[in-house]
Amino acid sequence: MMVVRVQSRSFEHINLKLQQTIDTNNYGNIRGTCLLPDGRMVFSSSRYGHGTITVLNANGSLSFDVNLPSSSFDVTYITEDNTLAVSSGWSAAQCIYIIDMQTQKIKKTISVKDYIYGITYNGTGLICSGRHQRIRMINPNDETISDIVGGEITDNCYVTSFGNKLYHTNPDDNTVKCNDQQGIKQWTFQNRSCLKMPTGISVDNDGNIYVVDRESYNLIMISPDGKRQRQLLSAKDALSEPWAIHFSKERKMLIVANIRGREAFLYSVYGSIESYDGYERFEFQHSYSKVHPIPEEYSPGGIFMSFEFYNVEERNRVKCLTGQYGVPMSTQWTSSGHYYPIQIAQFGLSHYSKHLAGPKPKVQVLEDGESGDTSEWLLPDRRSQLAVKTDVDFTDNSIIEFDTSENLKNPGITISMDEKKLSTLSLDIKFISNGSLTVLLRTGDGNLFRIHYVLGDTLIYLQKRDLYYGLGSKARGKWLHITRMVMVDFQKGLALSMSKSKVAKFKRNARIAAICLRGHGLVDNVTLSSAAHLEHFFDAANYLVNQQDDQGGWPIMVQRKLVPAVLELDAGWYSAMGQGQSISLLVRAYIVSKDQKYLDAAERALDVFEIKSGDGGVLTKFAGVYDWYEEYPTTPSSYVLNGFIYSLLGLYDLKEVASGKGAAHATRLFDVGMKTLKNMLLMFDSGSGTFYDLRHLTLGGAPNRARWDYHTVHINQLNLLSLIDNDPLFTTTAKRWTDYMKGKLSPHN
Repeated sequence: MMVVRVQSRSFEHINLKLQQTIDTNNYGNIRGTCLLPDGRMVFSSSRYGHGTITVLNANGSLSFDVNLPSSSFDVTYITEDNTLAVSSGWSAAQCIYIIDMQTQKIKKTISVKDYIYGITYNGTGLICSGRHQRIRMINPNDETISDIVGGEITDNCYVTSFGNKLYHTNPDDNTVKCNDQQGIKQWTFQNRSCLKMPTGISVDNDGNIYVVDRESYNLIMISPDGKRQRQLLSAKDALSEPWAIHFSKERKMLIVANIRGREAFLYSVYGSIESYDGYERFEFQHSYSKVHPIPEEYSPGGIFMSFEFYNVEERNRVKCLTGQYGVPMSTQWTSSGHYYPIQIAQFGLSHYSKHLAGPKPKVQVLEDGESGDTSEWLLPDRRSQLAVKTDVDFTDNSIIEFDTSENLKNPGITISMDEKKLSTLSLDIKFISNGSLTVLLRTGDGNLFRIHYVLGDTLIYLQKRDLYYGLGSKARGKWLHITRMVMVDFQKGLALSMSKSKVAKFKRNARIAAICLRGHGLVDNVTLSSAAHLEHFFDAANYLVNQQDDQGGWPIMVQRKLVPAVLELDAGWYSAMGQGQSISLLVRAYIVSKDQKYLDAAERALDVFEIKSGDGGVLTKFAGVYDWYEEYPTTPSSYVLNGFIYSLLGLYDLKEVASGKGAAHATRLFDVGMKTLKNMLLMFDSGSGTFYDLRHLTLGGAPNRARWDYHTVHINQLNLLSLIDNDPLFTTTAKRWTDYMKGKLSPHN
């Protein structure tokens, strides 16, 4: 964090960092958007004369939507009564809809007798731009209306406010105008080199104005005095007729929505003026990670830290989700790929946390055999057969038997659809002969891609428009429960031969066109859903149970070089972080399922904590006194802080849930580790940030400072520990480390 007291530098140093891309292809034409204080995203869209307000959770899943009796235009949030105000645009309704966020229904309709376009809430009333009455203030409670700026205004004009200033766009004369709230003109900005048809407008905490231009395909920022401008985004950033924009002053995030591109983008905004200690200070924040709000409590059965925001499967270092196990194959430290227990545990914990934090998924059952009707399935030829039968393994359970050629050139027994939103496929299948399952995808340009899930050990393979995932060579003759995030599988396959931009283009408009079966087998419970978080969670938990070795660990089968020729680990090493996060996952699997195998595996994992790092375990001592559980058990020791704390969280989860010897064992390891942490924590404080590890003490070289994203992990971990241990060390240290991110340094002499 850099600290400068010259406010004018804020304008030059503000930058955007893309945090999330939201697919809005099915929402109609989006002309309004806003970010809620809790991180949810709101979109106002219209299609065929009818408007819809769509509210998405922070992770992109649907929270709820509200259909309106007319078209809709802009949307804003009214904090005091937790409502949304929606303008009706050029609709004959000429009104403002007030939507109650609790009931998720229209609370009331305010008639304005004018075409209302842009709308914003300034803390006291709604400020609206109308075609005939220009800009007006409307009290949402008593519905009184007062004029601010008179005269006619063009269609599609947007408005925003900051302090005593009003800003509005005019796409007819390509201007942005500023008035005070008495209607007196302050300035007009016009520059056709960067502003040809401005629409959406918003303003940040410092009074900088953000404007999107639907013709120039860009986003520009205008200084508070209207004299300077900077282009922050362009068509190269995937802007395609951008129309709506909103800056969240609470979250310092910016959302931009395309109409033509059918997607929206969420950015973090960094570089601004902050006030503290009686001074205004310029903050240039280097970190894109977040210090998350401290929850009210921590429970071994609850959300794990802030993992509901993790999308492990989409990370660049995840080669794919394997067909055999349904867990990530990592390319960290080796391009050939390996099963990395930390990544697998994080995959499971993220989906478990999403399951708890997100809405109930939407599910469409395509086939469960119970109706006895197979007419929606298409047979490729007369020799192919499809029949309903009773499964001998499950009493009174009807399943589908299919029999057709196993040749991949055979179209297969097919059920067709045109599905975009529901892209997670789940089914139970048993191949009696060789066979395959194929998902047919149609992209926006009409091209067809096929994802084949085949019997074999192929990890992932792309041949032109055919993508292959192996279900395992020993899968034949067994019931398989398959859950696939089809669009993730598609993305990972395309990435084998395409650039990121091309992958994004194909994935953005792809939809499931058909599901095909080949060979001879049985199938049941074929569903499409918006998400299947618990199934992914149990895929990870089952992998850990089945792959645990005799010592209770999950060895990492790749060489790791922290410092080449000095701190190196040969393949087959254990990680305390991997053990700890795996324990946290297994404990949650036991809580949900009550299946003892998960708790037994978690307790067996404790044994690795007792083995010294020099003997192949994770235990070391600092200065011969304090026990430390190593993320990387090198010689000499490295003492990585975040990995050590993650191991403690796993031990805590287990000690709270287990009983008898398992609970006693976990409690002893946890108590010893917490004693170490309390005595060594401040050794990681650099005075301006934190150290990632203590290699400067063990190797005698330069310290390894934590990147800001790891620094925020340290803060989030301490905040969580403060919920399970009331030692003020955790809260005071977390507060000081948070202040480092704001430019507050420790005192000097």
